[in-house]
Amino acid sequence: MFTTSGVICIDPDTQKFLILKSKWNARKWSLPKGYIEKGESPLQSALRELYEETSIQLTESDILPQTYTIDLKMDKPTKKIPSGVKRIQFFVSFVKENTPIVLSREHSQWRWVSDFETFEIDHTFESLRENIVKDVFA
Repeated sequence: MFTTSGVICIDPDTQKFLILKSKWNARKWSLPKGYIEKGESPLQSALRELYEETSIQLTESDILPQTYTIDLKMDKPTKKIPSGVKRIQFFVSFVKENTPIVLSREHSQWRWVSDFETFEIDHTFESLRENIVKDVFA
C-alpha cells in the first residue's frame, strides 16, 4: 500500500526535473510529493500535493502513462508509517520551466535540474531519474 505519492515534473525541451528545497531542513531537496489522505487515490493525492506545494495545477489527462514506485527507509517508524518504509508512487507530467511557481510554506526554493548529484537528495531518486529519462525520452 502506498503511503505517499507525487508528480515528477519534467520540462519536455530541456529534460530538467523540478525539485523543491525543504524549509525545515536547509540541505534537503525532494520531488513534489506528500501523504495520501483518507479517501484519496494516489493520483488524486499527487495532483493535490503538487498544487499545494507549487501552485501548479494539473489534471489526470496531463499525466503520462509511466508510473514509478520507490521504497524509502526512514530513520525510524512514525505514527503515519509504522513500518518505517515510505512507499511512494510517482506519476510523471511534462511541465515547462517557465510555468509560474508559488511555493508552499513547507519549501524555501525550487529549481529545475538535469541531475540530482549536486543536491542533497536521496540516492534512490537518482536511479529513478535515469529510468524516467530512458522511458519517457527513448
